[in-house]
Amino acid sequence: MLDGIPFIGGSADDNLKFNETYIYCDGVFVSDATVFATFYTTHQFKIFKTQHFLPMEKEKMVITEADPERLIVHGN
Repeated sequence: MLDGIPFIGGSADDNLKFNETYIYCDGVFVSDATVFATFYTTHQFKIFKTQHFLPMEKEKMVITEADPERLIVHGN
């Protein structure tokens, strides 16, 4: 994924309802799970959370072609 950089955790957002979210771990997405990690570093870092997606228009997009392995979607 990212050579030399460990990727830890993450979750899918369902508008903070947490009915069904997924965690990425060891190359697999799993649900009903959590990630607990501890770190020691002398470097400054920040924990951040984003939930900034807002609908831009009422028109729905129709997916006409997709390549899920490469995360490519073609629409109307």
